[in-house]
Amino acid sequence: MDIKFAGLAIPKDGALALTVAEEGALGSLGADIDAKMGGHLQRAMELAEFKGKRDSILELVAPAGLDLERPFLLGIGDRKDLGAYDLETLGGAVAGRSGGVKSKKFAMAVDAHGDGERSDADAAALMASGVKLRSYVFDKYKTKNNDKNGKNGNSKPLAAVTVLTAQAAAARRAF
Repeated sequence: MDIKFAGLAIPKDGALALTVAEEGALGSLGADIDAKMGGHLQRAMELAEFKGKRDSILELVAPAGLDLERPFLLGIGDRKDLGAYDLETLGGAVAGRSGGVKSKKFAMAVDAHGDGERSDADAAALMASGVKLRSYVFDKYKTKNNDKNGKNGNSKPLAAVTVLTAQAAAARRAF
């Protein structure tokens, strides 16, 4: 798996996982996306009663105002309660959820989720580690069953993920 780190910017296309803190607190990238969508991101969160609670996910399809195919919001809960293991687990949840996404491009935004102990760069590196761990597949001896269309029924893991963070260089070094 190829993991890249880049600055906070709205991807031109593909899928995007956007982290949301408890009580629906969006970071700067989330606020930019909401503005481009004309406030529809906040409205979708309100209608779905999405509060950013830990491990909650809200998936959107073809949002207006963006060329993204499938953005989804990942609730991370209270930032102060996130330990290293929690951040890796959240990264793993992103990798698990991305298996159903057919997009070839996948980005994960880790925006303003550092706390007093941990910087955003460390949080991004830990979530990237979780993505890498969750996407590992040992299939050397796995039987390859074909479905009725003649395709392999085994799902393919993500080939590449771009982690978007304000501290991309520091996150790359920490990873």
